Amino acid sequence: MTLMQWMTLIVLFCWPVLWHLASPLAIMLARKLPEGRRMALMQFAEMSTRRVEQTAKNLPNDAKKQLALTIVISLFKAFHVPLPPDDILETAIESAVSLLPKTNEPVQTSE
Repeated sequence: MTLMQWMTLIVLFCWPVLWHLASPLAIMLARKLPEGRRMALMQFAEMSTRRVEQTAKNLPNDAKKQLALTIVISLFKAFHVPLPPDDILETAIESAVSLLPKTNEPVQTSE
């Protein structure tokens, strides 16, 4: 085989296979980058605070915060995203709590 035939073989047959094998690796690496971690932190903090507010309304605030932290940590582990430091997790939880709708505010309906 000539060099041109080898190049054609590689491009036509091997490249698509290599591309599909590399795609999951690229997704995994993107999750580990700061931007992916930041987006995951925002989503996980919001999810955990909403869940705690729905399921454990009668708990004291410190217990709610600890429960939300536990949920966030388990989500990071489940999705294999590197865990940020504890102080960043606590800040994300507190800011997600401040974004929750207040219970004494009237519910707005679209008309």
